Amino acid sequence: MLRQILIPICFILATSQMFAQVSVARWKLSEKQIFAGQPLIVELRVFFSEEPEGMPSNQIEISNFVDNQFRKLGFLIAVPNSVEEPLIERNGNVFSSLVWEGAVFHPDSGSFILGKALEMDMELSLDSGQNKQNIEVRFVPQAIRINDLPETVLPKAWSVGDFKMKYELNKKRYLTGEPIILTISFEGKGGLASIPPPQIPVKGKFLVYDPKSELSLEIKNDELIGSKDFTYEMAGAYQGDFNLGPISLYYFSPQNFRFDSVSIKQIPIKIVGKDIPQIVEVNALDNFYRDAFEKASPDQKIPFRFATILIWVATSILILLLLYGFIWELRKRS
Repeated sequence: MLRQILIPICFILATSQMFAQVSVARWKLSEKQIFAGQPLIVELRVFFSEEPEGMPSNQIEISNFVDNQFRKLGFLIAVPNSVEEPLIERNGNVFSSLVWEGAVFHPDSGSFILGKALEMDMELSLDSGQNKQNIEVRFVPQAIRINDLPETVLPKAWSVGDFKMKYELNKKRYLTGEPIILTISFEGKGGLASIPPPQIPVKGKFLVYDPKSELSLEIKNDELIGSKDFTYEMAGAYQGDFNLGPISLYYFSPQNFRFDSVSIKQIPIKIVGKDIPQIVEVNALDNFYRDAFEKASPDQKIPFRFATILIWVATSILILLLLYGFIWELRKRS
């Protein structure tokens, strides 16, 4: 009995000699069970028994630890955000702390435990004058369950959340060949980062360049909210009245536990002026050759062009020789 009491006491005394302080880190999750692709708001708070020096360097170490923790488990980090809170009062005691808050999501289903994939204890080195202080941080494990999306016959749901969709044109009336700026915007909460560029149904009537995207996210009330914009630059080749819709996004709403969609049925646009079909046809051919040459190395380009010239020269000389021989033969007979 005495031995059972002395062993833990000796362990605690030995540990206290090895480390200046023992700190506890706790995970706080917005939910313990989510769907694949659904953002999860995570907070990691590390409590210190006294305020250590070198807080910014510790903040970086904890941030790196969290990043590695999630990446080893296959999570993707959507919004990392490290903040410092020097003092916290709990049960009449004052503690210093560091807080990591961010949003993560996992593309696949499964069960995961935070604090188990890496070592449970992490040492943080603090430079306090000429003395180096070690801190042992003990992590309290936290389980997470990622569920598959329900089966559906609808088109693929690209994202998980709740969204709204709108568009904006810089004008409604254009000349043929004049630049058209179209912006498709998504707003809401959830996996905005995974929304792909919408396909514009132009049907060969417009020259369309790849869109530029802009993503804005923030954590508010344990939810990931924000917007994602896709800006297209295009030009009309033919005059007439056109509709650039419909454009749709299918997604899964965890709040309503169902698949849903947002769409823009019509984007009316008027093109006036003389038809210039060459901006669609010629440009498409130019893009083909440009992409081919960009993918080819310089070693591939030079022999190809030199060989082509040699073939044409040789063929021309051969034709001239045959023609000269034919004429010479005719003169001999005459």
